[in-house]
Amino acid sequence: MNTKQKLAMAVITICLILIIVAVTATGKIYIDKLDAGIKFRKNDKLVSKDGRFEMSIDGTDIVLSKLDIQIWKVTTVENIHYLMIQPTGQLSAFNSNNKLIWTLPVLAKYVNHKWVPNSKFYLQTDGNLVLYTPENISAWSSGTYTFR
Repeated sequence: MNTKQKLAMAVITICLILIIVAVTATGKIYIDKLDAGIKFRKNDKLVSKDGRFEMSIDGTDIVLSKLDIQIWKVTTVENIHYLMIQPTGQLSAFNSNNKLIWTLPVLAKYVNHKWVPNSKFYLQTDGNLVLYTPENISAWSSGTYTFR
């Protein structure tokens, strides 16, 4: 790597650090996945490992973007305060009074008379949002994998 390339890499690294610091000052950045029980709040970002895709909350919307261009969204009836995977395994949205206002239209698996929770919500590098069971079985997908 020559001197110009090293300088360019250093500038890019500094810019990325500044962007991360700016975002984390107002919210958290989650890379790749949300685990069960995590409250994903309105200023947080879920970012794919390669950084091309980002999920966020914008008022009443859950928005998925590729390089700042919206490719998918869900609109709820009220402003979203946070998202969380519930004990049933469903991804749900809550308002500022902790009232459930939206649930992903997926039922958790019912096995041996017990609910088996879906444990992880991934934003994959192909742009697809996927809700996986603890056994890594896809329970739901946004279908946005075509936006690679």
